[in-house]
Amino acid sequence: MILLIAFYLFLKFAFPLLYIDINEGTSFSTRFSSSISVVLVLVNYPLGLGYGSYLFYYPKILDQSYEIANALFTNLFGIPLSYAEISDMISTWRNLAPKAGMQQSIMFNGWVGIIFWLIIFRNSLKYIKKLDINTSKKIIFEFLILYIFIQLLIGSEYTLLYVIWLPIAFIEVMYYKQQEAMHNEI
Repeated sequence: MILLIAFYLFLKFAFPLLYIDINEGTSFSTRFSSSISVVLVLVNYPLGLGYGSYLFYYPKILDQSYEIANALFTNLFGIPLSYAEISDMISTWRNLAPKAGMQQSIMFNGWVGIIFWLIIFRNSLKYIKKLDINTSKKIIFEFLILYIFIQLLIGSEYTLLYVIWLPIAFIEVMYYKQQEAMHNEI
């Protein structure tokens, strides 16, 4: 019953707004194209584009990724994606980068960026599992870490939004304090 209500609410409210954003707005188009651009970077430049040279290489990659995203979306749904924001990014170089923190890290660093994020994610989950807290708190922490990483993958910048690092730091501090307390008991 809950799924039916959720599906109805999605179709009634979220889908029309998503359709308007896809058809008239630029956010979905830019983020979808940025996601494809990261894949193109990984395939063509395994070590990434670097922190300066990306200005030369990324506009062409972003343009190619838009073409792929637009063709895919047009073929599947018959809706063309907006090129306005991507065109502005390419022509002015303003905000020229993927629109999510992990994607930007991967664009700059290639596979090294992926390894970096996987290590942080793995360590965070490992620390949570080893914490001496009840299961419900562990589930909340795991959900929080998963939410943060999904947000970094599709939506948020990690250098300006410092609050993203607080839960990760908090979990690490709890883990190391617990390890220190166990060591002092011995």
